[in-house]
Amino acid sequence: MKFSIVWFLVFLISVSLTHGQPGGLHQASWMRPDGPVYAMTRHGDTLIMGGSFTNFSYPVHGGISLNDSNALPVAGWENFYADGAVLTAIPDGQGGWYIGGTFREINGQKQGRLARIAADGTLYPWNPNMSGNVYSLSLCGNTLYVGGYFKKVGQIVRKYLAAFDITTGGLTTWSPDPGTFVKQLTASNGRVFIMREYSNLGCIDSATGSFTSWQIVTAGGPVNSIYAHGNTVYLAGKFHTVNGFTRTKVAAVDNITGAPLPWSPTISGTEVIDADILGNKILLAGYFNMVNGL
Repeated sequence: MKFSIVWFLVFLISVSLTHGQPGGLHQASWMRPDGPVYAMTRHGDTLIMGGSFTNFSYPVHGGISLNDSNALPVAGWENFYADGAVLTAIPDGQGGWYIGGTFREINGQKQGRLARIAADGTLYPWNPNMSGNVYSLSLCGNTLYVGGYFKKVGQIVRKYLAAFDITTGGLTTWSPDPGTFVKQLTASNGRVFIMREYSNLGCIDSATGSFTSWQIVTAGGPVNSIYAHGNTVYLAGKFHTVNGFTRTKVAAVDNITGAPLPWSPTISGTEVIDADILGNKILLAGYFNMVNGL
């Protein structure tokens, strides 16, 4: 069974975390952005999307929040404006969103590449002023982890990684140096997993800021996406093996040892671009047409 998709990825399916069997696909005919979508996340019945579009069947600039039941913009988001791309977005746990990207202005106010947006699209009075682009965000407990191509937060040195206390909005003392820019990060159970350029993966202790011994070695192609969930880290990409074990384009590994876990669906196609968790399902998107022969 072949699944077609919307704009920016070729296929999107859901796979059981337990058995690796594919689930169904809902394709929405109303999705018509006039530019690329870089970030998409759901909270309750609201879907937020960020990118470089200026029209989404509605005039918008960089981001929009849609009601999941009728695809109409959430009240207040009709006038949302970002002067650059929104590259990443996550729920803030209170009905709003944290967003990051290349923008320097939101809704007419100066905002240095990282912002918090309320459910109605208004901007919180919080501007950390990142010195470079923000590529990835992860919220774990009361800490917001930020990865990107920056070297300062305001006037404070933070090389490619930073952490904020979401209660106060202040920068924490957590300050590891990954050595190069961070393309993606994901935090869970006291650990922050990062992907640097050339798909170089690493794991950092969230308390000490020190790198752990966790190591992932792949062969056959790069890792495109990482996602930590509980004690498991999910990998998606173009690889054929993970730490010496055969794993075709997706894998689940232990968050402490890096050892591949038994979960191993067979992906028929070129590569998996992204992975996300929804309930007891993992959503996979990429260039493929079958999972486990279906």
